[in-house]
Amino acid sequence: MTHPLTARLDDYLGAQRWFSGKGRDYTVEAIRVQAWLGEPAAGTRVAVCLVDVSAGAGSGITDVYLGPSSYRTERQGQIEGAYVG
Repeated sequence: MTHPLTARLDDYLGAQRWFSGKGRDYTVEAIRVQAWLGEPAAGTRVAVCLVDVSAGAGSGITDVYLGPSSYRTERQGQIEGAYVG
């Protein structure tokens, strides 16, 4: 099953200064949730994810990023720059 944020991460990653795929074709292939932190009923939970990013068609290169992500019941203005979707 494809993670619902896979397509949105394509745009988000290209805007990050730490992303090594700038200037080349890349595709987010998968988001693999490794662990959840926090209670399901809480307003904020954190998912510890591995994000697989392929470096262009036919290259055979896949970079893996550690992507901790917070899930919130409401958007937070003070962290708007980190909003993925």
